[in-house]
Amino acid sequence: MKKGSVEEGLVYHAGFPNAGEDQQGTSLSLDKLIVKHRASTYFWRLDMAVTELHWPAGTLVVVDRTLPATPGRIVVAIVEEEFTLCRIQRDGFYRLDGTKTDDTGQLWGVVSYAVQEVA
Repeated sequence: MKKGSVEEGLVYHAGFPNAGEDQQGTSLSLDKLIVKHRASTYFWRLDMAVTELHWPAGTLVVVDRTLPATPGRIVVAIVEEEFTLCRIQRDGFYRLDGTKTDDTGQLWGVVSYAVQEVA
């Protein structure tokens, strides 16, 4: 290792590095983590608690309309002309309490995340 002066352009750093240098340029973005398809992702705030899922009122639900609705997933369906949280199975939509919906229903989107405040 050559030593020199500032004028010669040969300056070497000695000592301890800045602990924050490793973290430069890397920040956590919830938008990048949660939103997979920007044009088809919707954020819904629940007016009421969903006791079956332990989601309190005010929970932010992320719904993606392009995700595949595979059996067992929680989805938003239009049942009896209302948006309803359901669990989808091969033979139709089931309310979160386990009862099958009377209406055939129409899939609106798949719930991908639930974000809630911790009190």
